[in-house]
Amino acid sequence: MLKRQGFGFSENFFVFQFIWITFLFLTHLVSQSYAVIFGSENGSSIGSFAMLNLDNEANIPAWYSACALFLCAVLAGVIAYSRWQMHNGARYKWAGLGIVFAYLSLDESASFHEGFIPGLLRKLDLGLVPGVPFDWAPFGMALFALFALIYLRFWLKLPPKTRFLFAISAGIFLLGAVGFEKVSHFYEALYQTENTLSYVVTCGIEEFLEMFGIAIFNYALLSYICENIGFVSINNAPQQRAFAKEQLVR
Repeated sequence: MLKRQGFGFSENFFVFQFIWITFLFLTHLVSQSYAVIFGSENGSSIGSFAMLNLDNEANIPAWYSACALFLCAVLAGVIAYSRWQMHNGARYKWAGLGIVFAYLSLDESASFHEGFIPGLLRKLDLGLVPGVPFDWAPFGMALFALFALIYLRFWLKLPPKTRFLFAISAGIFLLGAVGFEKVSHFYEALYQTENTLSYVVTCGIEEFLEMFGIAIFNYALLSYICENIGFVSINNAPQQRAFAKEQLVR
């Protein structure tokens, strides 16, 4: 059972996430810098170094990111379930949020946005040139803008703390996913290789910011559960409705 006040558990879990992503960031910097300095192509020929590269798929950092995104989906689903029991109108928005993050977790594991989507667009003859890397950033920003528009009223009705944390989470994530990705791609184009310290550092910052943004979002969801729901079980609908009467309309 989660305590209603939410002090302690959600904060401690956030600290755990921060320590873990900082560890992943530092191991990336050390291992990939070593790989660059001693002539290995991003650690791919030095055994386990590739498993520490934040820019690689199907390795330890990617596994963590997929799990963190899936946790977002689970927590949003818990909130949706509790709101469903209380017949709260926001239940559909919470359920939709859970579905979106479940897809993002799957995408992190299967890399749809780097493989399947560009391939599909090329098959549909939408102007993509074979051999030229697909710049997904404008496509992703357009989807995010549509998502933000759909969820604007929902976001405005959230408690101030949750609303603030959601905004900060999105801002930090986009700073990494769009801002620092452009910087890392600049260095890649400048030196015609990813095997440079500049690329290793900027790519590491990009991925760190993305993971940090998701950590804040998980903290926001867990805090919301602790402070506005208290606990969830199959048979506690009457207790949750009583608890909801004590809260502002959310």
